[in-house]
Amino acid sequence: IASIFITLLEVFVTSGWSNALVQKKTATRVDFSSVFYFNLFFSLFLFIGVLLLAPAIGGMYSGTKVAPVLQLMSFRIVISSFNSIQQAYVQRNLLFKRQFYSSLVGTIASAILGVGAAYNGFGVYALVIQYLSYAALNTLILFLTIKWRPTLDFSWQRLKGLLKYGWKLLGAGLLNTLFAELKGFIIGGRYSSSDLAYYDKGKQFPSLIYDNLNTSIGKVLFPLMSQAQDDVHKIQNMTRISLQIMSAILLPVLYILFAIGNSMIDLLLTDKWLPAVPFLRITCVTFSLVIPNTVFTNAINAIGRSDLHLKVEIINIMSGVLILLAFMNLGTLYIAFSVTLSNLVCLIVRLVICYRLFDMTVKNFVSDFLKPYMCSIWMAAILFLMNHYLNNNILELILCPLVGFVIYILLLYFMNRSIMCSIVSIINHLR
Repeated sequence: IASIFITLLEVFVTSGWSNALVQKKTATRVDFSSVFYFNLFFSLFLFIGVLLLAPAIGGMYSGTKVAPVLQLMSFRIVISSFNSIQQAYVQRNLLFKRQFYSSLVGTIASAILGVGAAYNGFGVYALVIQYLSYAALNTLILFLTIKWRPTLDFSWQRLKGLLKYGWKLLGAGLLNTLFAELKGFIIGGRYSSSDLAYYDKGKQFPSLIYDNLNTSIGKVLFPLMSQAQDDVHKIQNMTRISLQIMSAILLPVLYILFAIGNSMIDLLLTDKWLPAVPFLRITCVTFSLVIPNTVFTNAINAIGRSDLHLKVEIINIMSGVLILLAFMNLGTLYIAFSVTLSNLVCLIVRLVICYRLFDMTVKNFVSDFLKPYMCSIWMAAILFLMNHYLNNNILELILCPLVGFVIYILLLYFMNRSIMCSIVSIINHLR
């Protein structure tokens, strides 16, 4: 409950302003410092607000420890306001190795602290310790390893230009987060707590895979696209390459997870969590449609059209709410499937926008996304047939990913060799 509130409030300091710094052609130390002080002031305002309102929010959930947990977790808002500017500096200067190390150390150290606290009887506060220590350590390590420091420079004129671009991304991020949390509220309120648990657990594994891979790739692609924002042909080319790479990497992983989800949950979480499997599979399908949505969003934002991004998110919310209202009485699986349909609507809208902005045609989309998508579907079908004969969870978890990737690579090679050539070229370039 507390994390839902903090997630919503964090959007105000992590969405919009940092992307504005990355997207701007020439961002100076004055720009960075101006956004830093604005972000810090706003985060302190939110932090104090949470401290004061937490008892009232906690009173809505009798018998829980929501209020003190919420107050402690609200420190993350202030930490995130600093970290978001650091992330913008890292993205703009392509210092991803340092971001990797800060994230790695933060993840491992916070996990040790959290588990240690849980082992020593801290209860729910072990999760709070893990949650806060990760953010603090990540920020501290970046502070020690990158050159950027806030200076005493501040320019309201510079800030206004960045806010003009950033507030639209903030609005889009806030709408997206509100809509994402709405389904959990409906399932928890209209159905049972166990239904909500299965829904959340079903989302967990696909989200873990997608969020890490997508965030890592997206943070590299957005600043590169922003550098080419005035060249329409280059933006089109980079969008196509981005779509090819993300589809080729993410689609097979998601659909292998789709195929082995039953065995994985049964082995890792025991059979009591098997009702989460349908949610896992629906989420895999949903994220497969999020891939082109993410690429198109990066392209639209990179050329400075955050207004179009906001409009698409408004369409997403309107269509999503209508679909959700139509499906909410049919059951929890239909609520999960409503997300898939709303993402499909957004994909069509974004494809139309990209066609008008830089001539992203349906033919290009079919070649760059639908062909890898069909390869993933056929691969998953073969893995389902293989699982029927294996009938052993451990064997399925070992063999299916290996066999699945081989099948996928062979299918993709015969259907679209240009994608394979692009990936090989990029790998050689990185080496």
